[in-house]
Amino acid sequence: MYQVIEGDTGIRMIGSVVEENIPLRVKYASGEPIPADEQPLGLRVVLEEGPDVLPELFVLGGNPIASTRLVHALEQAGVDNIEFYPAPIELRDETVIDGYGVLNVVGMVDCIDRQRSRYTTFAGRIFRLQQLQLKESATAELLLFRPVGYELLMLADEKVAAVLAGFSGVLVSPASGWSDNHVL
Repeated sequence: MYQVIEGDTGIRMIGSVVEENIPLRVKYASGEPIPADEQPLGLRVVLEEGPDVLPELFVLGGNPIASTRLVHALEQAGVDNIEFYPAPIELRDETVIDGYGVLNVVGMVDCIDRQRSRYTTFAGRIFRLQQLQLKESATAELLLFRPVGYELLMLADEKVAAVLAGFSGVLVSPASGWSDNHVL
């Protein structure tokens, strides 16, 4: 059984991921590795608003931001398909917080049952996912991955989900029946 892993949308975070050569796309949530010629330069997170104590996972503009402690826990749980790009967090008062970076989950699995799921498409892509249903035969050799067709979502096997559930800012929900209505 798979679980959805997401940042807690109840924690108000306003900001952006900034890099010197950023292309106009959310490259850290595509499920694809970052090519050598697109490796980030001058990567940083500019946080305009957030809690006094930062969560260990949050999402800005579709880009997952994680603490190094969370990334280490993923690696200890056997996840080997992530790229992590350290990025200092700059606060409005010019304080800089290290120990965070942008997390890229590499790997996509064709696991969405399009017959049983309810969703809305735009330009041939799933734009809204009102009710997720996974294919009965959906199995992944990956412990953490993104579903083909709705790459902004992260799915994890139960073992990894259990490890992440203890981290601040992490929401873990059963994949079956999940809806994006709370993230709008």
